[in-house]
Amino acid sequence: MIKKDLLSRLKPKRVLVVGDLMLDVYKYGSVNRISPEAPVPVFSVEKTTQLPGGAGNVALNLAKLGCEVVLIGRIGYDGYGEDLVEILRHVHVDYGHLIREAAFTTTMKNRLIADGQHLLRLDEEELLPISRESEERAVEAASEVMEQVDIVTISDYAKGFCSHRLVQKIIKLAQEANVPTLVDPKGDQYGKYAGATLVKPNLKEAYAAAHCPKNTPLHEIAAAILGQTAVECLLVTRSEEGMSLFTTDEGQRDFPVHAKDVIDVCGAGDTVLAMLAFGLANQVEIDQTIALANVAASVTVEKVGCYSATLSDVAAKLLQSETNKPFYDSSDLPTLQFALSDEKVEVVCVDQEYEISNHLFEVIQTLCQEKEERVLIIYLDCDEISAALLHFFTSFDGIDYVILRQESFDAFLADFTPAKTTYLGNLLARLISL
Repeated sequence: MIKKDLLSRLKPKRVLVVGDLMLDVYKYGSVNRISPEAPVPVFSVEKTTQLPGGAGNVALNLAKLGCEVVLIGRIGYDGYGEDLVEILRHVHVDYGHLIREAAFTTTMKNRLIADGQHLLRLDEEELLPISRESEERAVEAASEVMEQVDIVTISDYAKGFCSHRLVQKIIKLAQEANVPTLVDPKGDQYGKYAGATLVKPNLKEAYAAAHCPKNTPLHEIAAAILGQTAVECLLVTRSEEGMSLFTTDEGQRDFPVHAKDVIDVCGAGDTVLAMLAFGLANQVEIDQTIALANVAASVTVEKVGCYSATLSDVAAKLLQSETNKPFYDSSDLPTLQFALSDEKVEVVCVDQEYEISNHLFEVIQTLCQEKEERVLIIYLDCDEISAALLHFFTSFDGIDYVILRQESFDAFLADFTPAKTTYLGNLLARLISL
């Protein structure tokens, strides 16, 4: 369970992100007919968006969390590279250490999405090993900033940038500066990640790296990888089964998933790596950091396309219950404050017991329909409230939160601007007079 005060402990940090870069292009549209030229569907493009991919997506996630991000990676002298630089400039990621290679083509992944469903992905890429000159430039850049960063992440997408020599030199630089290094690995040769603080493969990658058959128990897979790499922690992501953490001294600890509806897993691994870096850079306990990363990933997979979870998103997910209408006391206010930090808020204060009637139903229904983009909170400022009235308020989809009376709520509400507060008695009177 995540501690109540965890989000309030998280402060922006400076992070070095190293790895393979790519440009993610999303074309959203519709398919309504078959081509007369061939028996294939016609995709009509309605909107195109571009985002940084690979290590760039890790950088974007960290930037959305408020971190200062230094990015080291490789692009070509091409349009895709220029587009990527422009996006990074817009999201305030430090791209000054990007390395351009004349012989290299910037990786581009173009996804076609219709009605929330991925139809096709078109990849343009060149798997070219990094040149020795570029390798040296990357190491030099890492050396220049290492003393100023709180944590390092390495995203290896097997596109040629993360050579054994480069990864080992960066890990050693981090060790000398006493900076943790987190790795999202690729391939089956994990020796190049030796000495990292944490390595995060998925289940398939872990089995491949251990060179073991699929029926091998997971703890044996973990033992093999820990023996190969001498890393402090191995975190295996297991899709719908959550995550499993392995260390040499404490064995296996499992963390369940939080997602209700998995819509798109694109970018979920990058979100996990970013949140792990954010938590550990803030010296949050490893179990709490992984639980937080799990929640962030659940936000990402419930969205179409690569989505960067904010602390507001994570807080809202933490506050969800089965009914999605939780009741809160004062200990929940810090988390609720994060959940509402990016929102416009409307509060309806209930300061007496009301009789449940058709008219009250119509009033609340109207309020829900007219809330537009606001978050609607019912504040029960009463000495007593019946179970029937509580159930009544939680039955509306348009009511986002129900809060029980507490002295600290007035100060809490004052933090939200613009905020609209209505007393239910005044609302009833106004609507009756119409």
